[in-house]
Formats: sequence, structure tokens, C-alpha cells
Amino acid sequence: MLQNLLPMPKDTPFEHLFDRPRDAYLLAIMAVSFAPLLEELFFRGFLYPVVARRWGAAWGVFLAALPFALLHMQQYGYAWGIVLVIFIVGVVCGIVRYATRSVGASFLVHAGYNGIQMIFALVYTHGFRHMEKAVARF
Repeated sequence: MLQNLLPMPKDTPFEHLFDRPRDAYLLAIMAVSFAPLLEELFFRGFLYPVVARRWGAAWGVFLAALPFALLHMQQYGYAWGIVLVIFIVGVVCGIVRYATRSVGASFLVHAGYNGIQMIFALVYTHGFRHMEKAVARF
């Protein structure tokens, strides 16, 4: 539905990370481990508490989610629809961070979100061997 309102470019830098199955597997491993760990440590572990102490939890969640989403713009070809989805993921991770007072919990949510996407891509493309199916579909 968001794609109809905010169209996605036909070709994004992120799609080229799936050009070869080996690269796709490496990306999947990074997407569920190292990337969410570093992003959560920075955005929810460092930035959120600084902003929340100064302006409150709601601003902390919002102002940690915004640069988190903007960080991903280039890899998705500056598609605002995807950036909006990533912003919402950042807000959810921020709310989890606030509610649990744990960066570990927001890391698990973030890794789980990325993991679900990678599992869908893995299954849909038969082990990252038929990425043209995913590109044609979306």
C-alpha cells in the first residue's frame, strides 16, 4: 500500500548485494547479527538516552528513529516509502527500548525484523538462487 503512495525506484544499491548467492548469504548473516547490534548500540543505546534525558522519552524515540531511517536512504535509492517503513521499525525498537529499559530487547526486535525479511527472501528465491523472482515481484 505504501509503495503505491511513495513509489520505489526500479533499481536500488541494496538489490545489487543479492547479485550472487554467496553475497546474499553474507548479507543475511550481517543483517541479523552485526548490523542490528551496532545500530541498536548507537541509536537506542547512546542517542536515545541522551535525548530522552533532555526532552523526554517520546522525543528520544522519535529523534533516535529519524536518523536511523535516514541512514538507510542511500541503500534503498532514496525511496521514501522504504524510509518510512524503516522509521516505523526504529520507533518500534525505541518503544521496546523505553518499555524494557534494555538495548538487548530492541536488538532482538531489530534482528528479528531483519531475520524475517531474510527468511522470506531465502525461501522465495530458493536459497538466493533466483533473485530475479524477488526483483520482478517487488
